[in-house]
Amino acid sequence: MMKRIILVLTVLAMLMQSLMITGIAATTDTTVNYDAKILQVKGGANAIATLTFDDGVHSTAELLRNELVEYDLKASLMVVPSRVQALPPYTSGYSDVEQLRAMAEGGYVDIQSHSYSHLYMHNDGDNVVNNTEENRMNEIPGSRDWLAERFPTQDIITMAVPGGKYSTEAETLMMNTYYAARYSNSGASLSNIQTLLPEDSIEPGGWYRLNNLWLTEAGVTGGSIGAYLDACVAQGGWFITGCHNITTDPSKIGSGNNDITLDTLKAFFEQLKEHQDSGKLWVTTFSDATKYLREYQNSTVKQYSNSQGMFVELTMAESTARGMALDADTFDMPLTVRVEIPDGWTNVRFMQNAKETVVPTFTDGSKTYAYAEIVPNGGTVSVTNGDEELVKDVVNSELTLAKGGAKAVASMTFDDGLYPTATLLNELCREYGLKASLMMITDRINAFGYTSTSQWNSLFADGYLAPDSHSATHMNVKDHNQTDDELEVEIGGSLTTLKKHFPTFDTLTFAVPNSNYTEKEYKFVSKYFYAARGGRCVLAPAYGNVGNMMTLDPEMGYGINSWYNPSMVRLQSNIPAYADTNSTENILKYLQKCISNNGWFISITHGVNEGNPADMTEAQMREIFASMKYYQDKGDLWVATYTEATKYIRERQNSTVSAYKLFDNIYVDLTMTDTTEDGLPLNPEIFNMPLTVKVELPDNWGRFTYKQADGVEKV
Repeated sequence: MMKRIILVLTVLAMLMQSLMITGIAATTDTTVNYDAKILQVKGGANAIATLTFDDGVHSTAELLRNELVEYDLKASLMVVPSRVQALPPYTSGYSDVEQLRAMAEGGYVDIQSHSYSHLYMHNDGDNVVNNTEENRMNEIPGSRDWLAERFPTQDIITMAVPGGKYSTEAETLMMNTYYAARYSNSGASLSNIQTLLPEDSIEPGGWYRLNNLWLTEAGVTGGSIGAYLDACVAQGGWFITGCHNITTDPSKIGSGNNDITLDTLKAFFEQLKEHQDSGKLWVTTFSDATKYLREYQNSTVKQYSNSQGMFVELTMAESTARGMALDADTFDMPLTVRVEIPDGWTNVRFMQNAKETVVPTFTDGSKTYAYAEIVPNGGTVSVTNGDEELVKDVVNSELTLAKGGAKAVASMTFDDGLYPTATLLNELCREYGLKASLMMITDRINAFGYTSTSQWNSLFADGYLAPDSHSATHMNVKDHNQTDDELEVEIGGSLTTLKKHFPTFDTLTFAVPNSNYTEKEYKFVSKYFYAARGGRCVLAPAYGNVGNMMTLDPEMGYGINSWYNPSMVRLQSNIPAYADTNSTENILKYLQKCISNNGWFISITHGVNEGNPADMTEAQMREIFASMKYYQDKGDLWVATYTEATKYIRERQNSTVSAYKLFDNIYVDLTMTDTTEDGLPLNPEIFNMPLTVKVELPDNWGRFTYKQADGVEKV
């Protein structure tokens, strides 16, 4: 009988995500003597061109981007954050944050550092006074950090040194902050072309003093810059230029200023494009060129074949020789690898982490090759005949109802935001390893006699409790006589307030005040929240519907056991009317029922030891917490906040999973729609809860690795 090995693992749900699972097993007949080679320049070009424009003057940036789009070229804006903010004395004329973001769209322009305020920090002359540790930290890493925060899609890894001169202390800090630097008009000439293999030093031609020229009117019209570009292409060099301004008025071009007219720039771009179109020149940004060459210098390639097929592995070191980290989130530029291909193949298919590309082959001498674009440390690349259909064997896979493959989910909610209860709950959750949600009345935050934002944030920082909404003022919606404007403030306004006070938390759930609402209120709740807890209880006879259990597949709308009207249990054993049905014993029986029947245990409580008859005692809560911990430790129960559980189930309801086996790998594809069935957006920045996938593995796999697109490998 065939043995079934089931793997249960968590996968991040995105609009499209892939996971690769690799069995660790011995293979035989491995051949490694293939002629694989990493190419020094992307796409097999002979040279690189990098154009940098300093200071961030807006008129120049606009003209530049328009021409880059027209000629299909790329360049870098070296910006000064103080000027982006219009700080004195430069209060106008420079691109602001939104304008720079617009410039960067499409990838023709990237944003890099030109220091924070263009402060000269020399060891001589009048600038000695600027060379303080405080200034150095602000100007060098401070510029990078400011830009990275406002331009998260940009990797700020290069710098243009203001004034073309830094003190020894500033240079050392720069070398520990960035991966490349351009000084002013530093050393480039026909007899001193910048190499594609810079040394990791501050010496001329090294990574931190790259040879470059000013892209000036005289340099282009006089022919010296064009001649240098031609020499770089012919000899295999890195053509780097700096420039300040582009103008449409020739009268503004003076002697010694590093500017260029638009017409002259166009003429030069014609020359660049001609080289690019020939395939001999890669015109790219300062950061992308730096990424590629840094990766090239620190990577090795291996091509091999075995009984499973042919493969390529591209491995990059964790850091440069000088110790600068090569973080995979930043250094993820695909390198061009020349791969040896079996004779007779006219097309070849490369696949890395389920991403397929088919490219033509070519011959060089007696061998056949193809170029593969491979991400270093991004997973093994399979090599197959591109003219043959790829056979993928379907593998059984499914999403589990609850995280980690648990049988049930428990979400405990505590209403009104009672701080003494919250502090006790925090300690109990810490002790038992559980989580809970505080349903906050938002107008009470920072109000006289209530708890401050800082106190709440200090409590939430422990990670056991999370804020959710219980409306703005606890308006009594039982009467159903509120106006639309009042409901908008009461419901939507509470969400706005929570985001203001607790910006690191995603607030997706709502507790209806007084536990009763109709379609009128539902219209507003469902506009702002993904789940709501009303008052439909499964135990208390006063609320009817005894014995119903909340499912892990809520229906849309606000019908019974829907997202906006779930069955729940009141943890209120001390109210006489509930003493029998809501006893601690019956509450625990209901928890067991949820576990046995794949249910969602949602509870409502107000205080613990607050002195109210509706409260629970600490002893009663400990009994419930101990039982939850027991089932959680067994793997039968996932105890999550109301928002966490909502995230997981909403994602699962709107995701599909499939898996297939290819060679010795299993690929799992997890796809999430961009909206829920009831029309709510599934923003991946919010709905980023990893889903648990159950996958059937081959019976000879005892150990395995798995890796998602983030590149993190687990065994």
